[in-house]
Amino acid sequence: MPTVLSSGVRLHYEVAGHGDPVLLIMGFAVPGSGWRLQVEALAAHHRVITFDNRGVGRSDAPTGLYSTDQMAADAVALLDHLSVEQAHVVGISMGGMIAQKLALRHRERVRTLALLATHGGGPAALPALSTLRRFLTLQRATDPAQRFRLFTEILFTPAFVAEHGDRLRAGMQTDLLEQGQSAAGFRGQMSAIIGHRTGARLGELKGLPTLLLHGEADAIVNPANARLLHQWMPWATLRTLPGVGHGINVQARDTVNQALLAHFR
Repeated sequence: MPTVLSSGVRLHYEVAGHGDPVLLIMGFAVPGSGWRLQVEALAAHHRVITFDNRGVGRSDAPTGLYSTDQMAADAVALLDHLSVEQAHVVGISMGGMIAQKLALRHRERVRTLALLATHGGGPAALPALSTLRRFLTLQRATDPAQRFRLFTEILFTPAFVAEHGDRLRAGMQTDLLEQGQSAAGFRGQMSAIIGHRTGARLGELKGLPTLLLHGEADAIVNPANARLLHQWMPWATLRTLPGVGHGINVQARDTVNQALLAHFR
C-alpha cells in the first residue's frame, strides 16, 4: 500500500496514468477513491494522483484539530514524495478549501486550479442545520442502509438517487458504507472546514488559470458561494450546473470530466 509521511502522519495515495500530473483532493469524510469516475477519464491523458486526506480512509486519523493549511502541507508532501514540481490541482468541497491554501502557499506548484462545490470560508459558507445534523448522525451510524440514505441525502438530489440508486450503492459500498470515519477524523476534518478562511486573499492568485464548478441544487455549499468566489477571482471561469447537487463529480461526471480536460489544455 503506497504511503507518504507528512509531519508524522501516514497518508495513503494512488497514482494512475501518464502525462502531465493532476492532483485530485477529496472532500469531507470521503477517501480519495471518491474520485474514481474522474480517474477513469483523466488517466488516459494525465498522471492522476489521489490520496486519502488525514482523518479518513487508509490514512492516519490523528487526534486534535486539523486545519486546511495543515492539510495543504500534506498535499505538498505528497507532491514532493512523487517528485512532482507542478500539477493541475483539483479540489472538491473541503478539498477545494485545501486546494485554495495550497495555491496561496505554494503557487509555483500549481499549474492550473479547479475548485468544485466549495467556498472561501466565513458565515455565508455554513450549511443548513438539517445538513449538519445528518453529518453528525452519519458519523455515528454503523448500518450500511442508514449510511447510504444519509450520504445520498447529503450529496445528491432525490431525482438522481431515484434513477441511479443501485449504481450509487455499488460505487459507495466499500469506500463509504462498510467503514465509517473515526470520531477523531470526523472532529479533525470538521474543525478544518469551520476554521477555513481565504476570502479576498484569493485575489493574490490573479492570473492563475482557475475553473469554478458548482451545482445549483447543492444542499451543503450554497451556490451563492461560487458567485462569491468569482467576485474574489474575477479572472476565473465560472460554470453552475442546474439540477446538480453537492456530489457534482458523480452526478455530472461527464460534464465535470470534459470541463477539467479542457481546463488543463
